[in-house]
Amino acid sequence: KPGLLDHVSKFGEAFHKRLQAIAARYPKIISAVKGKGLMLGLACAVTNADLQARVREAGLLTVGAAGNVLRILPPLIIDESHVAEACDIFEKVCADWDA
Repeated sequence: KPGLLDHVSKFGEAFHKRLQAIAARYPKIISAVKGKGLMLGLACAVTNADLQARVREAGLLTVGAAGNVLRILPPLIIDESHVAEACDIFEKVCADWDA
């Protein structure tokens, strides 16, 4: 599909920036954001299984990975509303956890 790589780059960068902001606010939960494009990972300061369970409960599917990382692999056709929804879920889960 024409423009697919530009689309992936654009939304991957937006997703990464928003997740970095969340990680900066909640370093006791997310210690780093890794990845490129739409292949993202959250290095967890808590166990990745705990974070995975909480975001799943809130409606977001993720995958645990080695090294206590939580993998985020959205479809390549993701749009702004999907990025916002996923980040809102991470924000809420972290805020509730940190409370």
